[in-house]
Amino acid sequence: NSDNTNTNESGIVLCSACDRCRSRKTKCDGNRPCSSCIAKYKKKHKITSIENIDPSLFECAYSPAKRRGPIPGAKAAQMMANGTTAATTGKRKRGKHDGMFVGVGGGTGVMDAVSSKVVHEHPDDLMDKLRDLVEKLASHRQDFKSRGDALPAIFHKTVDNEVATIIETCEEVLNTTSNAAGDFLHDLHVIEPEMGDVQKVVAAYPQSLLFKDVDGNLPIQNASASREGIKYIPLLAKEAIERGSINVGDDRGGLFLPTGEMQASGGSSSDSDADCGGNNSANVLQRMVWSSHDRAEELMSHDEQCALSLKELGVSNLLRHDDVKGHNLLHRCYNSNYTKRLEYLLLLDPSLISTPNSSGDVPMNIASSVIDDGIRVFATVLKVGMIHHPKQAGFLFHTNNYKQKALYMAVATFGKENVMKSIKETITEQTVTEMSLPILHKVFCHTPEFANEFVTMYPGLT
Repeated sequence: NSDNTNTNESGIVLCSACDRCRSRKTKCDGNRPCSSCIAKYKKKHKITSIENIDPSLFECAYSPAKRRGPIPGAKAAQMMANGTTAATTGKRKRGKHDGMFVGVGGGTGVMDAVSSKVVHEHPDDLMDKLRDLVEKLASHRQDFKSRGDALPAIFHKTVDNEVATIIETCEEVLNTTSNAAGDFLHDLHVIEPEMGDVQKVVAAYPQSLLFKDVDGNLPIQNASASREGIKYIPLLAKEAIERGSINVGDDRGGLFLPTGEMQASGGSSSDSDADCGGNNSANVLQRMVWSSHDRAEELMSHDEQCALSLKELGVSNLLRHDDVKGHNLLHRCYNSNYTKRLEYLLLLDPSLISTPNSSGDVPMNIASSVIDDGIRVFATVLKVGMIHHPKQAGFLFHTNNYKQKALYMAVATFGKENVMKSIKETITEQTVTEMSLPILHKVFCHTPEFANEFVTMYPGLT
């Protein structure tokens, strides 16, 4: 039965979410079976279709809704959201004992006490106030029960039912708004709110960072799966770290959580650069670094945004130098559309500039063989190489295991004119003079075929 009603065959009102979703505190669509239970069944039995499968096998059960007190929780929650209560609308007659439970006098009902305590508070404090109120109500209710023998049964039952209704209503409001906050974080790539607004939501609903969608993903995992969501990753990770009680699964706020398979970026990557475990699986950080854009006009801005997010993680010490090699972040970054990210990662761990791979290639060799506008990658690696290894001319003359020098490789790939122009723009004569770099000496020793070109570029050195 796929009917999405909230009653069973006997007319009993059922909970709006199935038992499994309620226990896991995940979103439930209310279908029978719900999409979450269907997804779990498919994954468990490794099937793609549920056609002709008995619905009872999904174990998607809905328990009867608790209906304690005169006002159903959903209706009371709606009334609270509107700033009204049954006592103020006249839809429920106040009993003679209304108002005495939490010390509210003057004939005001208990629901009015909840409303005055919660509804009109500042949004940032509202949920904390509501949680405190639930705890106080539960405590008062327990104290009241301990005096039950000394009170008339009808009086005791009336007050207890009233308080139980308020507690249930408050809990329903908390659950409903918390779920809404979770949905908000999962839809960051669609809504694209201001960072300050995201912070406010997380401050009011910290548990929303742990809200899972029907596929079992957390908000930070979904943020990494979309280009528009990447800019929110540093904020989500920092918020999880700052709240010690929020455990998303690792000590970096969720950066190392798996995100499933990732499509190839479409750019060049060296065969000598190992893939991730031999497949296309990627964690949040890797997906963030390797993400691309399907619109050519957006590639540059996307690269800059990703680099800014990486820098933000670095400043917060959530991204560290050993992560670059440890998580193979340079993989797929030797691409003209990734130069900002490539530059930042090499600056974060400059030891990689001089670290050869199994083929003896350092980044300069790899950059020298990148096709499709790879001259920008070449210039980027040379720039970082000159910052950390100026005496080695940025490893421009490094020879790999196949006796191939980076400069020869670059000329063969990009053409002599483009390479010399890039070198001149990166290694200026002023830089060579001020740092006393032996650039011409290296040229004569390693690549004498290009001596004339270098002498022409640096006439003051001859």
